[in-house]
Parts: sequence; structure tokens; C-alpha cells
Amino acid sequence: MHKLLMFLFLVLISIFLNVQAFPQENETIAIATYYPSPLGIYEQLVAQTLGVGDNNDDGSLNGNDAPDPNDAAQAGNVWIHGRVGINTTTPQTRLEVNNTFMITPQASNPSFPSGTPEGALYYNSAGTFKYYDGSSWKNVGAASLGAEEQKIINVWYGPTARDLKCSTGYVATKIILYTDNRCIQGERMCDGRCHEAGEIHRIGLVCKKLQ
Repeated sequence: MHKLLMFLFLVLISIFLNVQAFPQENETIAIATYYPSPLGIYEQLVAQTLGVGDNNDDGSLNGNDAPDPNDAAQAGNVWIHGRVGINTTTPQTRLEVNNTFMITPQASNPSFPSGTPEGALYYNSAGTFKYYDGSSWKNVGAASLGAEEQKIINVWYGPTARDLKCSTGYVATKIILYTDNRCIQGERMCDGRCHEAGEIHRIGLVCKKLQ
């Protein structure tokens, strides 16, 4: 009888241990991550902010090289130390795009959190590139013109065409040829006569100040 009881006890212990060896419900396993992250290929990577390289040039990689996700002005930012190549593995400048790219037109001058920085560039809905020179927005590839002046010479005496020029800081925008047959009041004609119709007797320039 004693041996039978011992046998039954051992069987129960064995059953109990086997049951405990199998999980009875789903478990959640947390895997610790390490910084810097290990090398690898990721199918999907989502980050609130991202820093690449030693952005603050302190000689080490740390949290100060990435935007602060708790700073509303930095949330979603990406800081990159070095060159960025799109469709190229050998970028020659800070940003190189090996293909076409598009700039979405803006209806008005953009605004910036800390004021407009000099060198800012955008494409407006009128089809013009504009840049900020530190004081105002200017069209790219075209000088901004201001005040107008006119320079006129009489070709019948004195000055010649080479003497016709705009003042320093001005650029010619139009040439005017005077061909009427009236006398010019208050001006001396070298031949003492009025000009005939069709004769060019004065040449003028319309000049505008470069800004």
C-alpha cells in the first residue's frame, strides 16, 4: 500500500511539472534597445525626430545631435551632419539630387519662426523664383528697379552718342529717338534751322535705379 501511494504521488508531481512547462496565456515580451542602435536593415523606421552624425561637432554621438521631440519647434525635424544624396551615393555638395525635383508654388512670401533668413528661396504662384537678401524679397535673375531718370542728348551739336549714358547705379530700360520737325525752344542748333520731319535730332535713354 505504501508503494502504491508513493507511485501515485510521483505521477501527480510529474503531471504538475509538465503543465507548468507550457504557457497558459499570451505573454508580451519587451526587448531592450541600445544606443547606438545595432547595425541592420529595417523594413520600416518611424521616428519623431532624427539626428544623423555629430551635428554639434563635439566629437561624439549623443542626444544633443538630434532634435528634441519635446520641443514643439523641433518636432519632426531631421538634422544631418554631412552630405545628402538623392538617387546618388556620391553627393558632391550638401545636397545633390540626381534627377529632376519639384518646388511647390507658394501664393505669398513664406514666414519663418525667427524671422526670414537671408538667402531663403521659394517659387511663387506667378511663376517667379524669389530670394530674400536680408531686407526684402527679390526676383531671382532680374534686378529690382526703382526711381526713373531720363538722359537726352542733341545729336546736332556738341555731345555724341557715346556721351549718352545713365548715371552710376542706374540701368537703361528704353531708348527714345526724337524725329519731329519742331524747333527746340531754348537750345542752339548748330545749323540754325529747325529739323525736318523724319530727322533724328535727339536721342534719349530712360534709366532706372538698381536696388
